[in-house]
Amino acid sequence: MNDLNNILEECSIHDIYFSNRGASILYKIPIYQRNYAWGREEVYTLIKDVYDSLEKSVYYIGTLVTYKRDDNIYEVIDGQQRLTTIYIILKALDIKDIPNTLTYSARKVSAATIKKMPVFGDENDMGILNGFHYAKEALKEIVGDKKTDIESFKSFFLDKVHIIHYCVPKDVDLNHYFEVMNSRGEQLEKYEIVKAKLCEQLIGDDDAMEKFSRIWEACSDMSFYIQQKLPGMTSVFGKTMEDFEMESFDDFPDSNVESSLSLGMKTISDFLNTSIKKIEKKEEDDINDRFQPIIDFPNFLLIVLKITRLLNEDDFNPLSFMLDDKELIKEFDKVNLTPEFVKEFAYNLLLAKYFLDNYVIHHTNGEDRAIENPWKLQYFYKKGKKAAYLKDLYEDNKDNKAQQNEVIQLLSMFEVAFTPKQRKNYLFYCLYHLFEDWDLNNYVNFLRKLADKYFFDVYLDASKLNDINQPKPNSFDETIFNNGELNVELEEVK
Repeated sequence: MNDLNNILEECSIHDIYFSNRGASILYKIPIYQRNYAWGREEVYTLIKDVYDSLEKSVYYIGTLVTYKRDDNIYEVIDGQQRLTTIYIILKALDIKDIPNTLTYSARKVSAATIKKMPVFGDENDMGILNGFHYAKEALKEIVGDKKTDIESFKSFFLDKVHIIHYCVPKDVDLNHYFEVMNSRGEQLEKYEIVKAKLCEQLIGDDDAMEKFSRIWEACSDMSFYIQQKLPGMTSVFGKTMEDFEMESFDDFPDSNVESSLSLGMKTISDFLNTSIKKIEKKEEDDINDRFQPIIDFPNFLLIVLKITRLLNEDDFNPLSFMLDDKELIKEFDKVNLTPEFVKEFAYNLLLAKYFLDNYVIHHTNGEDRAIENPWKLQYFYKKGKKAAYLKDLYEDNKDNKAQQNEVIQLLSMFEVAFTPKQRKNYLFYCLYHLFEDWDLNNYVNFLRKLADKYFFDVYLDASKLNDINQPKPNSFDETIFNNGELNVELEEVK
């Protein structure tokens, strides 16, 4: 490797991880990137492809895109899964001294796991830990145990496996770069670009960055209850994990506090005399509680953004806002981003996900689709050390069965009428209402009125329909909103 300041160059693995210019190079995975996620198949395939190419003069492994943040610090924009796997394989080959290192921004567990490898502690990034074991297994199975074979593979891997390294020039606007590459289908998803822009506001505040990242990642998996993605967080969801007790972003526990709380109130003597046993959560437990989400993450982000702007901007015009993921980046570009806004948005994201999972219907998963009513309206509940289970939303109400069925019917009616993931105005109205009032009796009354409002004041108003009797653009917001307030009372007949 001649010089990492070159914009584009062909590098060997040795160049990437062992060459430097008087000081070690640090590759930093930014917070907006996904966690390490390569599984057994991807790791095995890479090692097998390298092994099958031992007779070739060179084997190209793909591309790496970085941005120089500081002297010898390079932010990994693209190729982080590949770059991490290469580092894992080097460690699996028992190469101990690697001068150039890899780390994660504001992900303490991931950073510690990659740093300590091949030694692992009690708390690990399970993706990285599993990747290391997959690499060890693959090397043993594919390369074998003979020292000569291992050395041949190691030599080829270091010197003949090449990667094309593109170092984005300093004068390039990274946000613009992301958007251009994304439009060509070669880079980050739009929601990842949004995450990068939001994270940029938290640079220098590692605690806030870590909290934001954990909230974002927990909310991004739309197929699980948010309580499942943040297990044991009684400070957020209460003792039975069914409530929402946070009042601000700052109330979200950092990883150190969360770890200490999970230990419980034990004396030092208790710990010394008790063996530590880590119990892995069974995968089937998660599968049983999975559901088919009615909206995807990018469109959900837009709903949360619209709610956040309505709650914070007196002059915000909801008619100018598009609930369509094609407009995701443009809608966030309209916001004057500040650290305070990002924290408020993260708090609203977590609260909205709690409402979405526990107060809105979902489609049942898998074989349950064969049942007569495929919709579920249940909330997550866990008492003490007992296994978590799901309860009907209106289970504890006086008229529980009737209200439960009515809310399911009303919400499923809206959902069947608005099946696309985009432009789910009804869902936005429901979540916005819940932000203001989550009383269950008021919720069912709101849904009744919203259904009437849709029918009488939109679909039966010819002035709000197009030539094929479908609502015109903005017909719903024009009808539902008055001066930034939800209005589900029927208009008086003149």
